[in-house]
Amino acid sequence: MKLIELDHVFILTPPDAPTMFETFQRYGFDAGISRIHEKQGTANRCLVFNNLMFEAIWKRDDAEITSPLVQPTKLFERSQWQTNDFSPFGIAFRYGVDRDPEMVRIATERYGTQFGNQVRFVQ
Repeated sequence: MKLIELDHVFILTPPDAPTMFETFQRYGFDAGISRIHEKQGTANRCLVFNNLMFEAIWKRDDAEITSPLVQPTKLFERSQWQTNDFSPFGIAFRYGVDRDPEMVRIATERYGTQFGNQVRFVQ
C-alpha cells in the first residue's frame, strides 16, 4: 500500500542553473521543462523521470518572492542559503494511489499557486 510517494526534489540555485542542465543533456537526460512562476518570484528548470522530477528553482523577482502570499514557503530565505541557516533543498510528496487520508496525518499549511493547485507544505 502506497500512502504517499515522492513527487519531486527541488533545490534553490543561482540564476545560472540552466547551464547545469545543459551538462545533464549532454549525458542524455531530458531537461526540457522550464517555467516562470508568476506571482511567486521564481523560475525553474526540471529533469523529468518516469515517476518523479528534479527541479532547480531560482529567484526571479524580489517583490514577488517576498510577498505575503509567498512568504510562508520561505523561498526567499532558501534562495539566500549561502548567508543563512536555511536549506536550499526541498522534498515534495503526493498521495499514493492506495491512499487513505485518515492514515496520513502530517501537520501542513495550505499554499495556493497560480496554477490552481492547492499545495500543502510542512514548516
